[in-house]
Amino acid sequence: MNYQINHKKPYGFWNWGTILVFVFIFGASGIIFLVYRSQQMSAEFVTDNYYAEELQFQKKIDARAAANSLSGKVAIQYVEEQEAIVISFPPECLKETIQGRIYFYNPASGKQDRIIPIAIDKRGLQVIAAGKVVKGTYSVQVEWNMQGKDYSTELPFTKI
Repeated sequence: MNYQINHKKPYGFWNWGTILVFVFIFGASGIIFLVYRSQQMSAEFVTDNYYAEELQFQKKIDARAAANSLSGKVAIQYVEEQEAIVISFPPECLKETIQGRIYFYNPASGKQDRIIPIAIDKRGLQVIAAGKVVKGTYSVQVEWNMQGKDYSTELPFTKI
């Protein structure tokens, strides 16, 4: 007598060995993908002269305190009708000759950063053509010198 027992696997193809192989392949391909993506990211510094600027940090603190002591604050707004960015300065700046810069810092990309020299009109406004600044989120740093004293302020700005 020849007895044949037909054993069917209850789970078919899926057993602990095949599941382990699929988990290993999925995990390894995930790690390879993450390594590939990390190599594609740019590693830009905020500034090239980080340590030299860090030594000047107390001067920046003093300049911000001086700007906060003025009767008004520097303000920034985007005027769609004129397609311009308008920066208004405190009344004390109207009577004086000021020199400085407006630095549009984009944390996402250093390629979109812009530095514009300050040239205010008789009303204390600086009008910047919107085309000079690419759409994005910026931290606008306004630094100026008036009567031999440094002033500085930082404003958030988003160009849509």
